[in-house]
Amino acid sequence: GEPLAVKVQHAGLREASSADVAAVGMAVAAAARLFPDEFTLRWVYEEMSQLLPLELDFRQEAANADRCRAFFSRGGGGEALAGRVVVPAVDASQTTARVLTMRFEEGVSVTDVAGLRRAGLKPSHASALLSQAFLSMVFTGHFVHCDPHPGNILCRPAPAAGTSRFWWAREWVRWLVGVAPAPQLVILDHGLYRDFDQSFVLSYARLWRAIVTADADGIRAEADWLGVGKYYTLLAAMLTARP
Repeated sequence: GEPLAVKVQHAGLREASSADVAAVGMAVAAAARLFPDEFTLRWVYEEMSQLLPLELDFRQEAANADRCRAFFSRGGGGEALAGRVVVPAVDASQTTARVLTMRFEEGVSVTDVAGLRRAGLKPSHASALLSQAFLSMVFTGHFVHCDPHPGNILCRPAPAAGTSRFWWAREWVRWLVGVAPAPQLVILDHGLYRDFDQSFVLSYARLWRAIVTADADGIRAEADWLGVGKYYTLLAAMLTARP
């Protein structure tokens, strides 16, 4: 049969997380009372209390995975990357709120430079595809996968297209002349997604344009719109990973 990956939630995790969220709420409220002008982290509690229950319901993760797979399929908003971005198919008949069953997919971490090179891939090609995939989600799909750490993004050589009887000859020539195979991404762990409205997407696009063109006034203006104008230099540094 087909190899599967099964994700099982630890017993008692959902109940324990509810107590953790309540404890964070009390700590945030106490800190805000003691330091009303300096402490503004109530949004952390609000985000946790809203999103953590969704992340712990594997049926929600299955729905997010189906949505992402459809987006990167023919006819989806991200069809330009069809065949280059893979989301494991979910077995709905074997999936519940605490058990998620999906197709097992191979690959190495997108940040494993040595592993990418052993697979014949160029790390620069893998990083470019990763950027294309997430930019496509944000600016075309108006949603994003919220946990893209290295363990959740795998990379492997894209399978050769078998539309021609002589596809193997083309791939052999590519290998002979030292042309690296095209990468294919595998995106895992779809427990937490965020949706964006059109106004946010446009502001975020303007913010990036301002960053690329070194437009300090533009960066400040969009940071103001996003509610973090006071920290606009820090926001730009976080987005670009540069001081």
